[in-house]
Amino acid sequence: MDELIDKHTITLLISQLGLGMVKEVFEAFVPNAEENIHFLQKNWHVGQHQDLRIKSHSLKSSAANLGFMQLSRLAKSLEEHCVNHEQHEFNANQDKLDDLSPALQASIDELALMGIARESL
Repeated sequence: MDELIDKHTITLLISQLGLGMVKEVFEAFVPNAEENIHFLQKNWHVGQHQDLRIKSHSLKSSAANLGFMQLSRLAKSLEEHCVNHEQHEFNANQDKLDDLSPALQASIDELALMGIARESL
């Protein structure tokens, strides 16, 4: 099974920034991630390839930097399809789009179990 979060990355962030700052970073990340996810889900079939690529890239990078590996992998796959511009690829990605929000929530839940995030971020 794919790794949901990278505990090593999170531990490294805590050692570098301190737990309080890491909690603040996560709290700032979540609304931005939700905004990007909403944009991708709403506009995926509209064909705004450049905007979709930028949003999926942003989500991929920020999620990876914070250890949200499953979310980052999903966003990476979507970003790669944006670069290809192939319509059949766009249509085949509905399952990945549908998995974005649950992946974000599952990552938040995992952090809550670790005592790093509130479940209601």
